[in-house]
Amino acid sequence: MPFATYTSDVPKSTQTRVRARYADDLKRLSSLGFSEFIFYSEVLKTRPSHFAILAFMLLRREVLFRHEGLRMGASYLLMKHDAPDTVALPMGMGVKFYTPFTDGSLLIATTFPSEAIPRAGRSVEKHVDNASIEQVWRDHQARVNRAIASGKATRPTSRFEEFKAMSLQEEGVLAERFPHLAD
Repeated sequence: MPFATYTSDVPKSTQTRVRARYADDLKRLSSLGFSEFIFYSEVLKTRPSHFAILAFMLLRREVLFRHEGLRMGASYLLMKHDAPDTVALPMGMGVKFYTPFTDGSLLIATTFPSEAIPRAGRSVEKHVDNASIEQVWRDHQARVNRAIASGKATRPTSRFEEFKAMSLQEEGVLAERFPHLAD
């Protein structure tokens, strides 16, 4: 079961808050050739373990909102690049870059340290570079180019549902290592 519910229905007032919160990252991504793609929200399930996650999100100044009942969520603005086909997700911890391939595999890079690394040999390859947006983007492009040179082809992302599928794919392989986060 997914960690959160994903929705692209984000009120204008929340969009304004997201733009303000991530203004620096959005500017840096724009200077690298990324353009705005879509706003979206993740609504957390109501579980005791998620309250610690919410506290962490508060510390990272995520754009949080209250949803039905005791549920909480966070909103983001996805950025998109066409060469190579990549979606960037600025968030409180840093930025994630997602590049999907036509064979169903997914390459992810982050600008922040993380223990959430899939086991080797899975459909998701994730690199936690703990470096600047610009450096991680250059490294990510190099990894994508190596994958292309080995015969892979990137898959364009043009709809929110395609990003949602990538995020759920990442969650799925992470759930193998961290089953307490999923049901």
